[in-house]
Amino acid sequence: WFDSGSSWAGVVQAGGIPGLLHMLEAPSPALQHNAAFALYGVSDCTDGAAALVREGGARRLAEALERMQAQASKVGGALRSVCAS
Repeated sequence: WFDSGSSWAGVVQAGGIPGLLHMLEAPSPALQHNAAFALYGVSDCTDGAAALVREGGARRLAEALERMQAQASKVGGALRSVCAS
């Protein structure tokens, strides 16, 4: 039986949050995506959100979101250009 809540709590207890936050800045979009997915899981477990705040996660998540939105905007602009031609 897989209990995702306890798995994410294990990430918190093992001190995995700083590494995941660092991966949000990785050059690989796939690694950024996987780190964001893991941090989403961590934030939903008992004590996970508080641990993220203690590690400066709120600011780093906001910065990552801003970068990702800028990328999405560029992709949307390219798609509009392609559709217009």
